[in-house]
Amino acid sequence: MEKIKKPLMLTMKIIVSFLLIRWVFTKIDGQLACDNLARAHILWLLAAILLFILSKLLSAVRLQLFFNSIQVNIPAVLNRQLYWLGMFYNLFLPGGIGGDAYKVLWLRKSRSNIPVAETTRAVLLDRISGMMAAVMIMLLLAPFIAPLPNWMRFASLPAAVAGCLAYIWLIKKQFKSFYPVLLTTSGYSLGVQLLQCICVWCLLQTFDVHASLPEYMLIFLLSSLVAVLPFTLGGIGARELVFLYGSRWLFLAQDVSVTVSLLFYLITAVVSLAGCWHFLSGKFSLKKAAPAA
Repeated sequence: MEKIKKPLMLTMKIIVSFLLIRWVFTKIDGQLACDNLARAHILWLLAAILLFILSKLLSAVRLQLFFNSIQVNIPAVLNRQLYWLGMFYNLFLPGGIGGDAYKVLWLRKSRSNIPVAETTRAVLLDRISGMMAAVMIMLLLAPFIAPLPNWMRFASLPAAVAGCLAYIWLIKKQFKSFYPVLLTTSGYSLGVQLLQCICVWCLLQTFDVHASLPEYMLIFLLSSLVAVLPFTLGGIGARELVFLYGSRWLFLAQDVSVTVSLLFYLITAVVSLAGCWHFLSGKFSLKKAAPAA
């Protein structure tokens, strides 16, 4: 049954992604979007790639802090390699085991004394921490976005405070082992999201977009949250759909919004492809996991 389930899930994700992308391109001027891609400035693109890489390096450091909290002390280089391998698995091998699950299983194989439950909680909290930071930035941006309803703009700051308190309570009650690094990891999470927002800003500069930046950032952060949902192939299609309808709602250029979304996905794919080296090397094979140094 499992042998049938995995290919079926992959097929469904490919179909959903294809249908979403097709739907998005029926709602915009596809030729204009292609023209936008063709005239993108290479230096801004390179800056965006560099910022995205930095955000992922920061994410790897955050994950290592969570690991250290439960005495999973692996070298920083090994942690970065494992993190990049997880990115590769999430984006290019979505039909099998997920990147997050792979980290847990490999650590369990390479070190028999590592409890699976605790490493699973570390990886889960790493994901939650990033999502929480994205939500916080969205709430802080809301008062500066005129198209939003007044009640939403006024309620955003109290909601941010309530969200922070709820997050602290969650960590203290459900993730006690990680509470000592709460402040540090939250800072890293904010840094990751801000670096990716600046990455998107660089992409907007390639199209000479200098206005409505808070609106674009809000859509980007919302699309990042939606892309996490396991219904599409690495988030493609879902992210573009959010950019399409978000740009309509906030009165932005739809072709530019969708193009920025596609460029961000391509950057994610190119950077994640580096994890292929670790996949092919066999160093992180589950069949023969060598003890971590």
